Amino acid sequence: MKLILTFPTVVFTFLLAVCVLWWLLSMLLAGLDLDLDGDGHDGFGDHLGFTAMPLPLALSFLSLGGWVTTALLQGALGTKADDFKLAAGAAVSVLVAAIVVGLLLVKLMSKPLGRLFATEQAPTRRSTVGSFCKIRTLEVNEGFGHAEVLNGPTRGALISVRAKDGRFTRGDTAQVIDYDEGTNTFVIDAVDELVRPD
Repeated sequence: MKLILTFPTVVFTFLLAVCVLWWLLSMLLAGLDLDLDGDGHDGFGDHLGFTAMPLPLALSFLSLGGWVTTALLQGALGTKADDFKLAAGAAVSVLVAAIVVGLLLVKLMSKPLGRLFATEQAPTRRSTVGSFCKIRTLEVNEGFGHAEVLNGPTRGALISVRAKDGRFTRGDTAQVIDYDEGTNTFVIDAVDELVRPD
């Protein structure tokens, strides 16, 4: 017990205790979701692996690696020294070694765990423009109509479409040419026979 409460191990004991309390609090509050991970790319944190996983997890690995390293090195070197400067120098060396080991652990764990926390941006409604669609209502006019998207990132989505009266009926294929954000509808037009999808 004395070993984990002496310098430099006490630094990582405190950090590890904070991480354990964080995880316990998160479990008690049913998954406290704070967006603490970085969104930048090619920064110093990216190279160390801090942005590949949530920040509390990265800090947990850093704390655990540092705590184990300081405890082992301090146990091997001992805590008694006659010369204060020698003891302080050894403690600082152990602290630096522990930080390096903790950072290496974060880097090592960032690749396999980073895949678990990778996110993809959902397609926007505007990304439907240029896709082909099949009319699902009896007809499409300037005030009503629905179609199913046949290709592109929103394939399979049912969208509200608008066109001039009488141009499209159920089963026709059309191309989405514009999106009106105000009415949340898409403007469609006829498809050239050369580019008509199967």
